[in-house]
Amino acid sequence: MMRPARSILFFAGIGALVGLIVAVRAPAQQAGAVDPASLIATLQSADASLHDKALACKQLAVVGDESAVPVLASLLADERLSHYARFALEPIPGKAVDAALRDALGKVPGLLKLGVINSIGVRRDAEAVPALKELLASDDLALADAAASALARIGTPDSAASLIEALATAEGQRANIIADALVVGADVARRDGNQDQAVTMYRAIRGAKLPSRYIVAALHGEVLSAGDDGLALWEESAKSADDAIFAAAMGLARHLDPLKAVPILTQFYASAPAERKGVILQAIADLNGESAAELARQALKADDANLQVAALSVLAKHGASQDLVLLIQAVRSDNAEVRAAAQAALDRLDAPGIGEALAGLLETATGDDWLTLAATAGRRRLAVTAPLLRKSLDSPDTARRSAAITALGAIAQWDDAAALLARLGNAASDQEKDAIREALRTAMRRQPDADAAAARLAEMIPSSTGETRAFIFELLTIVGGKTALQTVVQAAQGNDRELQDLATIALGNWLSPDAAQPLAELLESGKAEQFQVRMLRAYIRIARQFNVSPEERLAMCQKALALSRRDAERALVMEVLGRNPGEPTLQLVMEEMNRPETAEAAYAAAVAIGEKWTGNRDMVTQAMQRVTAGTTNATLKARAEAVLNRIR
Repeated sequence: MMRPARSILFFAGIGALVGLIVAVRAPAQQAGAVDPASLIATLQSADASLHDKALACKQLAVVGDESAVPVLASLLADERLSHYARFALEPIPGKAVDAALRDALGKVPGLLKLGVINSIGVRRDAEAVPALKELLASDDLALADAAASALARIGTPDSAASLIEALATAEGQRANIIADALVVGADVARRDGNQDQAVTMYRAIRGAKLPSRYIVAALHGEVLSAGDDGLALWEESAKSADDAIFAAAMGLARHLDPLKAVPILTQFYASAPAERKGVILQAIADLNGESAAELARQALKADDANLQVAALSVLAKHGASQDLVLLIQAVRSDNAEVRAAAQAALDRLDAPGIGEALAGLLETATGDDWLTLAATAGRRRLAVTAPLLRKSLDSPDTARRSAAITALGAIAQWDDAAALLARLGNAASDQEKDAIREALRTAMRRQPDADAAAARLAEMIPSSTGETRAFIFELLTIVGGKTALQTVVQAAQGNDRELQDLATIALGNWLSPDAAQPLAELLESGKAEQFQVRMLRAYIRIARQFNVSPEERLAMCQKALALSRRDAERALVMEVLGRNPGEPTLQLVMEEMNRPETAEAAYAAAVAIGEKWTGNRDMVTQAMQRVTAGTTNATLKARAEAVLNRIR
């Protein structure tokens, strides 16, 4: 398995950590943070705890100097403190640290040696190259891996040569380990500005018998490092019969100079086999959208669905408004993938003048083309097309009318909503009425100013009739807000029975808790007397469904009980109380147990509370005892007994 990413991340992480420590060393020393001598004394003390010594190492990483090297070096063989010692040594400047780490290579065992090797790599100690080179041949592949990674990080010509030499004779997993390191080492050399060394390492990888992933990684690095030679290598790779090499070359294209790469790619495109044309077209698009778009227009004429899909993807990003005609033609394709790609391009193409161009086509299009354009106008919410869509509301073609209705709802301008409302009473069928209603619901949800929309709806109420008037009240519930609520409440307070009916239905479906107070006031005032039950149920629904505070919910339940004239509504209140456990709610429920007509509903609420809340055990016990004594429901009685058994 390839591990360049792992190695890069390891060294990047360690390097960043060491860099951070180095950045804070000088300020800490200037501030006299901790005396290094006292930390050294802690490490030398037989009485200091392991924790104290580990902490001293961490502090020496910030304030330590060469005086700390001997004692830290002595800890490299300590299984418990070796890691802390290396952490302290790595940021300390000076040759003494490097010498200590090199010396430890021959002395520390097993996993501790791996750590020392890693530290040498972090410090990029060139003098350690001979010792690390020997470890490359170790029978212990973990040691060989660590040595290879360290040599890669050191990044000198000698360290690179050691890796290249080892790769020449390595096999199997060892070859992969060294290839990993060479990829990392070449990337390090490239970042350090050593382009020639990087190219040499990449070429060594490409010349070896390795899995294709290494060859592809080396190709990527060499192309970006070798200047004109890299461009020639890329051109050669783009012609490769190996699909992995070809794909890598196409992915690399975006990193190249467009002035050089686009002509080469265009030449390749002209002679490439059909299965590669789409990939080459995408590569051209990454460098020069206009060139790719011109090729894409020609590609749509080819009898190759995959190429057409690629071409449509290019036009979606780089096309012009005049390409709408081509996209509409592609939507007619017999191939489902081509149709989907064409529709996606219609929805995404963001060229100058796209709205006007689509409106122009909409004005002259017919049949399925018109339907496609109308649907696109709606999804894109192109207001410039709205006048043309409104004209089609009177079309004799059912499909055209339906498409216009849906698109106008999506565009959601007020003039469009008014036109749809006017059409509602004259719809040709119930199906069309449903389409108009759904379009208007969509339009109202998208209104940018809820109060302005509500005010306009309110202006339409006096002149509206029948189902149009009823639907206006539904739309007011969707729009919501202060103006909409005031409009509905005023209608409920008036003397027009039809308006009271519609208004109280709207209040019953209101989508926010701010309708609670107006409902309570209407109930208490006696207005809309014939709709009292409906309003009370709406009030109880708010208490049950909406997020109001426990105190507000309790007060609403108390008020609902006071206003209830029927047992059915009192039972609904009990259900609300049962969902909201607490002492005040249980008290209210226990009071309701005294009414024989609603006692069973109260018993059920009490058990629901007791199953979730036992904050007052005496109170819950009393309530459950009353349930077991009074209920005729065997299941409810068993639940109450279970609560009693749990709290006893």
